[in-house]
Amino acid sequence: MTNEQILKKAIEKAEESGLKIENLDCKNETELSWFCDMVIADSLYNLIFSHDFAKAFWEDKEMIVVGTGKHSFPHKEDIPVWQCYLQQMVLEEEPLKYIEKFL
Repeated sequence: MTNEQILKKAIEKAEESGLKIENLDCKNETELSWFCDMVIADSLYNLIFSHDFAKAFWEDKEMIVVGTGKHSFPHKEDIPVWQCYLQQMVLEEEPLKYIEKFL
């Protein structure tokens, strides 16, 4: 999948779980459509790093974490599932490819 496809599917999944996205519509700005496209793309990319997106995408449940992926936690602790995955995603070189695993 392309990064655009991953981003679109990830946002759709999060919206299905209750994420509300507002103020990203610039369809009436036809003269500046290239600029609006750029702003919307940047806003959506930033959205995937937000707590609201992570809570909706990975669900807001508790789990016990000892270690995940390449990075481990120093001790066993209870953290929300979304927080664990968000921490992992932020450390990834290609965060969208990380998200793709969960689609």
